[in-house]
This record gives sequence, structure tokens and C-alpha cells, in this order.
Amino acid sequence: NGKPNVLFVEDELRSVFGSGIRVICTITDPYVVHHGALGGFVVVHLEEPSRADAICRHCMTLPGVAEALPREIAATKLELPADRLGDLVVLSTRDWVLGRTAEHHDLDMLGGVLRSHGSRYEEMVPLILSEPLPQSLQEHAWSDLRSFDLFPLLCPAS
Repeated sequence: NGKPNVLFVEDELRSVFGSGIRVICTITDPYVVHHGALGGFVVVHLEEPSRADAICRHCMTLPGVAEALPREIAATKLELPADRLGDLVVLSTRDWVLGRTAEHHDLDMLGGVLRSHGSRYEEMVPLILSEPLPQSLQEHAWSDLRSFDLFPLLCPAS
């Protein structure tokens, strides 16, 4: 029907678990023409962290959710600093995006096209280099590179 597949995580969780839940989208810039501050990764902050396991299990039943991870597991699995994450991390499936609340996102600003950022499906980055890499970086370059691997490849220590 031309409408994007959006899961408003905070709306969904509050409808089941009540208040005390706040979702933070990592994509929050005001340039909404292509992503409407929606993305493939959100963090969930809970006033009662003891509810994290139940909320995590519920998230895994929702359409569009590929992974719902408690903070420590998310930090390890996604190689992120735990002190900068919420109580949970939720990642979308390939064809869905995540948002905070329906009221928080103005989908009329999309202009017909929605592009997502932040899910597992954006980790792989194709690289085309115009000159040979130093020998010390060649083996690393043939592995499954992710976006943060760009820095040592493009700015190697001398």
C-alpha cells in the first residue's frame, strides 16, 4: 500500500507494560526527507530495570524485530560501550524501521521514500580502493568489514 513498515517501539511497549519506558532513536537529526528519524536500532530505558527480561521477550514477538538484547549482551555482541546504552537494545529486520512513538515521527515529511540506518543490514560496507593497501592491512581487508573498520584502512598508523 506504499506505507512504510514502522514499529513504534515506545507506543507498543507502553500499551503492554504501562509507563516508565522511554525509547531513544539513534537517528534523530531534523533532516527527515529520507528517514523520518526512523532507523534499525533503538535503545530502551526503563524506570524499573527488573522488567527488562519480560520486555525483551515481548519485543521478540513483534513484527519487524530481529533482535532484542539486554544492555550487557548488546554491548558485547555489537561492540558498543555499555555505559552509553539503555537497558535494552532493539534492532529491526531488513524491511522494517523502528521509531519512538507515532506522534514523535512525522511520516508525511518522507516524500515517498524511506531509507533506514543502524540495523545489522547496514554493517557491511563495500569498499573500492584506488591504490594497493599496505601488506599489514591486506588480510584484514579480505574479512567481513564493517563501517568502523574504515578508519584503520583509510588512515593507517605509520
